[in-house]
Amino acid sequence: RDTQTIHCPAAPAGVIDGSRADVSFIAGLITDKFCYHQPLYRQHQRLGDNGIRVSRPWLTQLTHAALALLEPVFTAQLDSIRASRIKAMDETPIKAGRAGPGKMKGGYFWPVYGERDEICFAYHEGRSGKHIAQTLGTDPPPEGAVLLTDGYAAYERYAQKCGLTRAQCWAHSRRKFFEAQSIEPERATQALEMIGQLYAVEQHIREAQL
Repeated sequence: RDTQTIHCPAAPAGVIDGSRADVSFIAGLITDKFCYHQPLYRQHQRLGDNGIRVSRPWLTQLTHAALALLEPVFTAQLDSIRASRIKAMDETPIKAGRAGPGKMKGGYFWPVYGERDEICFAYHEGRSGKHIAQTLGTDPPPEGAVLLTDGYAAYERYAQKCGLTRAQCWAHSRRKFFEAQSIEPERATQALEMIGQLYAVEQHIREAQL
């Protein structure tokens, strides 16, 4: 029945209490920033170009609030990786934060990968070996635990201290044999062929989804 009244239903519950931003806006904000490297000031400009007037500090506050919501997910995933019998780890430099006018501070991502296909990107300011323990922990590893890494010596020290086996990445090991072809072509070629056979087995495992 037409009552000649205007009804204003309540807004759907948001993921951030009291915020006017819904989950799709927040998801788009952090996806554009962290997956597609769109700084907040550029997103602010794009919103303005489309007639959406918001403040840049508000976008920053939303980003911090969204990351706080995701932190328990990161922690749970990292705990799962730590409990994995086989895990892989690496370190890679990035630029993060301002060091001064026109300069960025250096830092490192320490990505870790678990046996359930989990991956976490832990951030630390340096490449010191202590960050390995800070990321993976110091609890006794599962029986038969293996840590797959490159040749950085700090990984070997961590493995010996924690009582696990360190396996070197075949891609890094293969590079040395490839470089040795000019010195020992016969032996280096034989090693490369053997590594190729291992790669073929891995390819079969992936294709067969074993």
